[in-house]
Amino acid sequence: MSSLVSNNSVDVLTYYRLNINKASYDVTCKQINPVMFDLSQIGEEYGIYNGDEFVWPPVIRLAYESVASCQMCLLDDGFNLFLYIIE
Repeated sequence: MSSLVSNNSVDVLTYYRLNINKASYDVTCKQINPVMFDLSQIGEEYGIYNGDEFVWPPVIRLAYESVASCQMCLLDDGFNLFLYIIE
């Protein structure tokens, strides 16, 4: 029991529990099934305004085969955004 108290794992778990309890339905679903965007062509084909509309980057599957063909990906889990730069 002393090892559990000496690190901050209890605090981290409590933090995530409180956030999930207060989160909306969309955020909770993204925690279960995050969304990943392919940002390889950002600024060229996606991420620009076409008239009054923003052109969103394509959503890709959360699989190695999909990510391996990308140069840059953005993962949205509802609470955090993770940018992966792959070379």
